[in-house]
Amino acid sequence: MKMRDKLRLAFENIKNPIRGLVKTYEYPFSSFSKNSTDAHEALGIVDFVMASYGRDDEIILGKWKFK
Repeated sequence: MKMRDKLRLAFENIKNPIRGLVKTYEYPFSSFSKNSTDAHEALGIVDFVMASYGRDDEIILGKWKFK
């Protein structure tokens, strides 16, 4: 099995929630298929937000969301 396949299978089988900057991902990567073309996309359009850097280089999430 190629390393790429091993990595894909590892991502598709993540069991624990992953805490990210925008949200907690319960199952960030599901198995790809013709019926599930966005299976490897952890974010959807409702997850995108504007952000900026603060004085101490921290990331500050904005209140604006794409709809």
